[in-house]
Amino acid sequence: MNTKLTLSIDEQVIAKAKRYAQFHKTSVSQIVEQYLGKVTAKEEIELSGVVAELAGIIPEFSENRIDYLKNKY
Repeated sequence: MNTKLTLSIDEQVIAKAKRYAQFHKTSVSQIVEQYLGKVTAKEEIELSGVVAELAGIIPEFSENRIDYLKNKY
């Protein structure tokens, strides 16, 4: 079921979005719906190849470590 949504967007952005939509033979509504669908998807991105091998090798810093490094340097 489709529902209307009112957004406040800069006029220049709207004009560019309309031209983009026309060029791609779609609507601004369809573009927004697809974008929101992607950013709200709960699926994790699957990593493959070298990216999967490298993922996680850099340790994450805690807030305490970040504060320590800021004060140190």
